[in-house]
Amino acid sequence: MAEEVELPENRMWPPPPPFYKQFTSTNVDQFKEIKQQALGDAYDESLLFDSKTSLAVEVPDTLRGLVPPEPPAEGQYRVFTEIQDVVGVSRTLQDENIEQLYPPHREALAPSQQPVDTEWTVDRVYYLKKLTRSIMLNFLELMGALSTDSSQYFEKFEHIRALFYNAHSVINDYRQHQARETLILMMEAQLEKKRAEVDEIRKMKEKINEIMKGLEDAAAVDNASIDSSGASARLRAENERRKKEQRSMWHALDAEMAI
Repeated sequence: MAEEVELPENRMWPPPPPFYKQFTSTNVDQFKEIKQQALGDAYDESLLFDSKTSLAVEVPDTLRGLVPPEPPAEGQYRVFTEIQDVVGVSRTLQDENIEQLYPPHREALAPSQQPVDTEWTVDRVYYLKKLTRSIMLNFLELMGALSTDSSQYFEKFEHIRALFYNAHSVINDYRQHQARETLILMMEAQLEKKRAEVDEIRKMKEKINEIMKGLEDAAAVDNASIDSSGASARLRAENERRKKEQRSMWHALDAEMAI
């Protein structure tokens, strides 16, 4: 891979990594051809830039930038001058030294600090709306401060920052509920799909039973006619007609089974 350029830590908009120049149409087609030859029948178009399959293929240095590295299991990375952990850890307001502007959970309080029901509610939407209104008000106050004395912006900026942190903290309180509701929706969708498949199988079974019953009735009529009347020309014509009907039924059965 081309030598990476070390960027200043505090750069807000860093340039793209130098190996982006290797992502040309010609190089991508060549990389695709190499993977197809190496993997054979196991090649999958959707996994062209998959790190696991790409690292198992020998490619020239000119295409090394197209091979994605394995995702890091630990460490840190920088996003817009802020350090983030690779392993996502939900940081609390206390970790960020931000004042909590809404009441804490009951379980987070000591027994002597438990509020009465009229002073506390589990409805976080109420507090989220209050925080949103406060953000709008502080933004207007920030605009007013900038229009009169721009040196006074920092205090309002810190207020807005604390309000946003609190709003995100309130939203994070609903993550467990969101995960539960998402699982419920997924299970309901799977259940509806299974029910639809069962209904289709039941309808197919009923159609097959009708076709088989028609074939049995036609065969019984044929046997009765042959036993009673012999092999006359009229019966032969009737048999041919019924055979044609039977062939039509079988064709219909094949068409239904193919659906």
